[in-house]
Formats: sequence, C-alpha cells, structure tokens
Amino acid sequence: MWDAITSEALTKAIAYMATLAYVGAVTVAALARGPSGPAFWPLCVRVARLAAFVGVVALAARGWAHGAAVVGGAPDRDSLARVLLESRWGGRWSWQFAAAVAALAVAATRGLRRGAWSGPALVAAAWCVATPLLGHGASSTWQHVVHAAHVAVAGAWLGTVGVFAVATGPRARVPAEALAVLVGGFSPVALACAAAAAISGTVLAVTYVGTVADLTAAPYGRWLLLKLAAVALAGSCGFFNWRRVRSERPIAPLTLRAEAVAALLVAALTAVLSETEHPGL
Repeated sequence: MWDAITSEALTKAIAYMATLAYVGAVTVAALARGPSGPAFWPLCVRVARLAAFVGVVALAARGWAHGAAVVGGAPDRDSLARVLLESRWGGRWSWQFAAAVAALAVAATRGLRRGAWSGPALVAAAWCVATPLLGHGASSTWQHVVHAAHVAVAGAWLGTVGVFAVATGPRARVPAEALAVLVGGFSPVALACAAAAAISGTVLAVTYVGTVADLTAAPYGRWLLLKLAAVALAGSCGFFNWRRVRSERPIAPLTLRAEAVAALLVAALTAVLSETEHPGL
C-alpha cells in the first residue's frame, strides 16, 4: 500500500543516489588531469548539477512526506512548518537540505572546472556528513562518523562508476581512449575506497546484526544480504573492466553500465537499511 511512510522511504533512497552521484562527479573532476581532463569536466558539471537538483527535490519531498506521516494526512502549511522547523527531526533534516542546496549552488557556478574542484569537494563532504543525521547513523557520534565515512568512500567508488557509465553514451562526447586512461588510473582509488567501504560496512553490520541467524531471520539481515549481493555484482563488473584495461582491450560499456545499475541499487538499499529496525537493538 502506498502511503506517506513509503513515500518518505522512496525519497530517501533517491537522495542517497543523488549524494553518491555528486561525490562521483567531484571525484572524476579531481582525477581528470592532463590531456583527458577537458573531455570529462563538462560531463562532471552536468552530472553534479543534475545530482544536486535531484537531491534538493528528493529531500524537499521527504520533508513533506514526513510531515504527512506525522499528521496522518496531507499537512497544511502550519503543521509542516512545525515538523520541519521546530522538531528534532526537522532540525536534522534541515542540515541535509542545506547541504544539497549548497551542492547545487556550487555546481551551478565554476565548480568542477579545472583547478576549481576543491569547493565542490568540501560541499560533497558536508553532504556526506549531513546524510546520516537521520536514521541509524544518528544513534551516537561514532556511528555518525562511520556512516558518513561509508557514504563518502562509497560515493568516491560507486558514484564515479556512474559517471563513467554516463561517459560511454554518445551524448557525453568522451573519447574511448580518454575513458580507458581514466578508468585505469582510477583503479587504485577504487580499490582503496572499496576496501574502506568494506571495513566501515563490516563495523556497522557487526553493530546492527545481533547474530548470524539474524541475517536470514530478521528483515534487516535480509536487506543487508541483498545489499552485499549488489556490492559483489558491482565489484565483479569493475574487476572485469579493470582486467580489460590492463590487457589494453577496450572497456565493455554494458559491463560498466551494469556496474552503475548495481551502484544505484546499493545506494537505495543503504537508504532502506538506515531506516529498518535492526536486530542489534
């Protein structure tokens, strides 16, 4: 049944996807140096602007959906203002919304151009820090830090893959040779970010999953297993293309796009997990 709670969960998943895509655009802009840079900078600008815009809209919709869930129907202006401006939830939501608005403002200026990606990087970091303010990440300071780091490294890995997938399209106008060079140079970064995501994810999983049996018995555990399967798919696709680049063969666009789809699924499942009651409570 479609209700306000379902709408809130969907908008949160979209906001997570937008956050990862923005971090990915910033990462590609930082990595695209030398001759390959000019081919990627305009693409990074477009992806960052779209991701930030989607994030702003999704978070605005989430605020409305949460207000509807609280009042039990479509909220009027006064009740929505109380939820978003006076409640503890609204105070934390406002930081997320402000971070997304700042990301959009920076992406709409000279951000992500050569030598000017540091500003978007700071905004991307702020968005990652604001993201866990709602959900399990708000349980304690250390959990918030681990969640924020998890979002940041996941975005630097999976969000970048999404930008690469867009770069394979004809409208991106990115030469295959330039893409292959950047993918090859990104491999060490991807490995480091994947390792950091695995470590932070393991710490959170051990905290939130009560027992091994809960992986299949509890809804949180089943969602976690599905997320791990999506991560494994993304990693396998990435390894496949890395091997092709190392052997000087062209990148397989379909595999890269499959990795990007898996990345979107990971982001959506992360949003679901952050709101699902965990057995470690």
